[in-house]
Amino acid sequence: MGAYAIDSVLIGGIGLLAAIPQYVRMQAGLLDLMRRFDSEVSRAGNTGTAPDVDTYLRSYMDLVLPMVTWTALATFVAWMVYGSLMLRFKGATLGKMALGISVRLRERPGRMPWSAIVVRLLVQQGVLLTAALPLLYLVLSWFPYLDNLYPLWDRRRQAIHDKAAKTNVVLDRQIAAR
Repeated sequence: MGAYAIDSVLIGGIGLLAAIPQYVRMQAGLLDLMRRFDSEVSRAGNTGTAPDVDTYLRSYMDLVLPMVTWTALATFVAWMVYGSLMLRFKGATLGKMALGISVRLRERPGRMPWSAIVVRLLVQQGVLLTAALPLLYLVLSWFPYLDNLYPLWDRRRQAIHDKAAKTNVVLDRQIAAR
């Protein structure tokens, strides 16, 4: 969980940087929406009618959803590129290296095949692909926590993504030798 937290800060920063243009557009749209809503509330107060809140909520979601979707997809791509390259060539991410652990196939040591890496990352980060569907994303948003806490009660101390990819997280020999 600690290694995942370290990596999440790094990848989260990359996702946020990628989302800056979308964020700027969203902010401009939200400012315009708030001005229109303020104007309608004032007009409604003068005429004794209520503003059409449903229209404004839909407009709000139309502005915010692309931001959430873009950020999630950019973060997913960053995780896939970073995670796959680090696991393939180093056997560990920077977070894992900082904690002296690495990842290997359950059956044998050595370099992990791309297939195991992709399965591992898809299970671990796949929930990000549902961001365009807000209800599904909300329902599945708990999964990364369950996945990372799963080793606490699993007899083999494996996360769900480790089980799916048939991998184990192990103490790095170089750190253990010190």
